[in-house]
Amino acid sequence: MTHLALVALLSASAGHAVPTMWGIGPRLGTNVIPGRYPVAWPSKVKDQDTLEKVGGDVLFGAEGDYWANEANRVGALLGLDLGADYASYHFLLKYDRIIPFDALEWYLGAGAGVSTHRWSSQTEAELKVPAYPLRGQTGVLIRQGSVAYQVQLHAQYDVPGHATYLDAEGVEVDVGWGLYFQIGAELSVLFGDFVPPKKRTDDTGRRRR
Repeated sequence: MTHLALVALLSASAGHAVPTMWGIGPRLGTNVIPGRYPVAWPSKVKDQDTLEKVGGDVLFGAEGDYWANEANRVGALLGLDLGADYASYHFLLKYDRIIPFDALEWYLGAGAGVSTHRWSSQTEAELKVPAYPLRGQTGVLIRQGSVAYQVQLHAQYDVPGHATYLDAEGVEVDVGWGLYFQIGAELSVLFGDFVPPKKRTDDTGRRRR
C-alpha cells in the first residue's frame, strides 16, 4: 500500500499519467566497509568471544523498479548476503531521484525495510539479529531500450531489534545492541521497458502523452 501510494503521489506531482517505464532483474554485490562486519558486537557476545566477524561476503538478490516519471522512481530490493558462518536476508522499499548526466543518468536515493542476520560457529554458538535497515544509495544508470545497467554504492545502518545469543552450551541469552553499519557496492541488470513515453501537443497547446 505504501509503495502504491508513493507512485500515485509522484505521478500527480508530475502533472501527467503514470508512464510505463519499469524493470526487474538480478543484483550482485559485496560490503566494502568495514573490513570485518559487524563494526562492534553486543557487549555480551564480545565477552564470550566465540563468534568471528565476517571478512568477506557475496550478495545475491533481485531488484524491481517503477518510474513515476523520468526523474523519479520507486522500487523494491530482495537479497541474500552470505559469508563464512554468516547469512543475512533483507527486503527494502526505496526511492531514487534521477538526474541526466551526458550519456548516463545519476541517481540519489534512500530506502528502508526489514532484515535478519545470523552468525554461527563450530562450537554451535549462534547470534541472531532481526533488524530494520536504513539505506542511502547513489549510482549511475544506463538505459538501452529493454535493458538497463546500473552500478551503485550504498551506506546502510541496520537498526537492531531483539537480538538473541545461543552459547556453546545451548543457553539462550538476550543481548544488547551492536553496531551494524556497512558501505557496499552493487551491480544490477534490469530487464523491462526503459523507453520514455512520447509526449505531444494538442490543439490547446497543453502537453500530453
